[in-house]
Amino acid sequence: MDFNMDDKILIALISAGTSIATTILFKPFVEKGLLLHKIKHEHRASQAKLVKEHIAKHKSVLLSSAESLRNRLVNLFQNNLEGWHNVNGNYLNHSHYIDSTVYRFISFFHSLKMIENNLIYLDPTNSTKSDLRILKYIRLAKDVMCDTALFDGSDYDKSYASDHFFSTPFDETIALFTENSSISYEEFISKKQDKPEKFKSIFQFFDNINLVEDRLRMERIKILHLLLIGLLNEYGYDFHKTKGNKIKELKNNIGGFKLLKTYIKLRERYKLNKRYWLFPQMEIHAAK
Repeated sequence: MDFNMDDKILIALISAGTSIATTILFKPFVEKGLLLHKIKHEHRASQAKLVKEHIAKHKSVLLSSAESLRNRLVNLFQNNLEGWHNVNGNYLNHSHYIDSTVYRFISFFHSLKMIENNLIYLDPTNSTKSDLRILKYIRLAKDVMCDTALFDGSDYDKSYASDHFFSTPFDETIALFTENSSISYEEFISKKQDKPEKFKSIFQFFDNINLVEDRLRMERIKILHLLLIGLLNEYGYDFHKTKGNKIKELKNNIGGFKLLKTYIKLRERYKLNKRYWLFPQMEIHAAK
């Protein structure tokens, strides 16, 4: 088909007009979409940065309290028959070993709470994988002490908190201490003397706990110890880490980890059984 000059000019004008109209009509939508994408990206990056900074701010306290509790549990396993922690319900008098054991226990969970409480104003879902995992450890640690799913397969009576803790009273005890600072031993003793009823369940848990009793509380403590090893191995410094041969030696000395299978199931809730979804957790493998 042949076009004369006027037709060519008309076609060019129509094409130019269509292009201009398209630009005018769609450019605002494109720019709006790009702006929204930029805002979302900047928000996610900002939230991830704030979460990382918040965790970093409290990480040293977390690692220190985790190491302190881990070391005390090792000592408790090794000296279990000495009876240093046996006070037969007399929790008001000062008995250093059980007092300092409960102090280290509460200090660890308080360090977790320091991180968790201040995250309610942030969006941790945009965090890095490493930061998300440490937040999952925080949730898992409480499950290890409070969730009766750890006793699945046993005939444990879940209506009585004999070998676990009820979640709300447990939180209330931890909340007795200042939210934004670590706990001193003096502060702990003062709180214990001021409100002994708030600490009774934790003292009862550790009072006369032993490796040969026909109960499950020591098995729960063994799992807590395994969690501490995993946390310190993953986020601690070289001097915090426990090697696989030491875990195997510990397993033999304490009669194994009878709740390991249910512990692995608890970890599955938070996708924590593999490091970064690829490498199996060393301490779990060594404990089998």
